[in-house]
Amino acid sequence: MTEWSYEGATGPDHWADLDPAWAIAKLGIRQSPIDLAGATDEVEGSLGLSYDKVTLTEVANDGHTLQVGVTAGGMLTFGQRTWTLGGLHFHTPSEHHIDGEAFDMEIHLVHTDDRNQLGVLGVFAEIAGGFGALSAVFDAAPDAGTTVDLRLEEIPVVDVLPPDRSRWFAYTGSLTTPPFTEQVQWVVLRQPLEVSESDVQQMRRLFGANARPVQPKHSRRVSSPG
Repeated sequence: MTEWSYEGATGPDHWADLDPAWAIAKLGIRQSPIDLAGATDEVEGSLGLSYDKVTLTEVANDGHTLQVGVTAGGMLTFGQRTWTLGGLHFHTPSEHHIDGEAFDMEIHLVHTDDRNQLGVLGVFAEIAGGFGALSAVFDAAPDAGTTVDLRLEEIPVVDVLPPDRSRWFAYTGSLTTPPFTEQVQWVVLRQPLEVSESDVQQMRRLFGANARPVQPKHSRRVSSPG
């Protein structure tokens, strides 16, 4: 497996050269993340989130982020397409920006459809007082290469989302990590989730900054209902 990181000789500036299969990181014109500023209100589809009774199952440290598993049943719909939730992970600071500004953290809920194509729901997170639903995840965060069971915590996936899910940005992009596959449907919620400072500090302690820099939009349109 090709080694990669977020800094130095194996960092983002070199990803496209580390493995021939990753050349799209430099050659692609639909790469993610992007700055979401300038969104049009010509919305191409409606957003549906169905995570009833879906809970977090375990948290694993893959050396790049915390990967969190989920129980079955989570669904993302956008327009005429539907994807099934497979899990979620974290980046700090946020990968997507708005008007040049990043948030403290970003959560990616990764979904797959019946054609094995991806739909990712992005959730910004900002530091606020108190402890949120994710504190149990970060408190349990394991060392690299290990996994911790979260099932006894019974943390609902909906607790990882902000209260307002009616405002969002949508565009076509890519994975933000290898292999940088394009044709990914992105939906990023506008309202950030509130998280504790200790949650963000734990991410930074484990991984440092693990956000890919913003990529060129090229001719892509970002849509938003407001």
